[in-house]
Amino acid sequence: MDKERCILLIKMYNGDYLNEGSNIGHEVINLFRADNGLHYIYCLPGGTIGVSRDGKVTDILLVQNVGNNTLKVLARINNISSDQHIAKHCKFSKEEIKQNVINYALEQNVTYNQKPISSIFVANKYKSEQDISSVNFTFEVASEQYREPLLDIYLTSKTGQYALSNTKFRQTEYFTPTNKEDFRTLCTLIDDDTIWQNEDTAPFVNNRTPNLERYTFLTLCHKEYDELSYSNMLAYYFENNPAILQDFVNKILGLPFKAPFSIKREYKHTDILIENADGAIILENKIKSGINGLSEDGRNQLDKYVEEISKQYGLENTYGFVLCPNYNIIKISNYKNAANQHLIARYYTKSKENVIPYTKLYEFFSIYKKNVNDKYYEDFLKALKLHSSKSDTTLRDIMLERFLAITKK
Repeated sequence: MDKERCILLIKMYNGDYLNEGSNIGHEVINLFRADNGLHYIYCLPGGTIGVSRDGKVTDILLVQNVGNNTLKVLARINNISSDQHIAKHCKFSKEEIKQNVINYALEQNVTYNQKPISSIFVANKYKSEQDISSVNFTFEVASEQYREPLLDIYLTSKTGQYALSNTKFRQTEYFTPTNKEDFRTLCTLIDDDTIWQNEDTAPFVNNRTPNLERYTFLTLCHKEYDELSYSNMLAYYFENNPAILQDFVNKILGLPFKAPFSIKREYKHTDILIENADGAIILENKIKSGINGLSEDGRNQLDKYVEEISKQYGLENTYGFVLCPNYNIIKISNYKNAANQHLIARYYTKSKENVIPYTKLYEFFSIYKKNVNDKYYEDFLKALKLHSSKSDTTLRDIMLERFLAITKK
């Protein structure tokens, strides 16, 4: 069996296609049951797989990137037969494959909340033009083949129970016996029935209501991950609310500095610089990125900021802090070496790394919700909350909301 086995990993909610206009990612259907009780699985990109894989995929794992080279397993589909691969090539052109799938969906009455699958994605665009090439789904599988995990399962490129040699593939990756260790790891995961639900727990669409509370002005501008925008907002609310800044310095950063303060943006390339008569505080804001600017002597951007700012305030009066989402926690110790230890030490307080997760920022600023008379403050809090969870679910949530909106009666 293993010699014939082919495992497909589909990385959900990944790609620029999802950020174009109001596109609904086709893969959103993967985690729902159609009205007929079956599952229709969409394979990225485009709904088809390589000709050499036609009819050969036996197992699928739906996964989502959660940062730090880690994938969260969302569902397992096993025991897939060749005839369940609907979007086969069989010498058909892409247009013919798409039409074959449309015809099959009509014959089988594939609907979600009574809305035909063929009408769900018709408004999607690709490079500003109507997307006429994507196939609506790739596989049709039974309810008993689909299972979600009992507890969180993660695939990681680091050592662990389910370690893979590579988790950075873009959208899909195939594993066969030639992959050896990776293949054995995935077979062990898929075949262990004790870690999967004993029934299909995927929901039907019905009239589920989309949650629109997450939307802010950053959503409209596609700036939810823009470090510059977040640094600008933080600097703005610090500068215009001295009492909040004072509490932040004392309670969150743990420094005894007192007002008056001055705020500088992008000074000497720092994201935010807080100054007063006692010294300077560097805030380095990271969302999707890590620490950059590594030079041949082993120093990085954190060291260089401290070195530059300390020329004015002295090393002992210069303090550094890193702000980052909970799903992308920066470990300062990873950037410490013999060449920079006297500089990187300014990002430590009594051997503890000066890393402030976004959940702390969200909880801190939420305290002042009733005190700040600003019509954008609620959006600011929502923006902070977006990065306060252990995994980044932004694109998943957007796709879910659009899917539920279009299938609502």
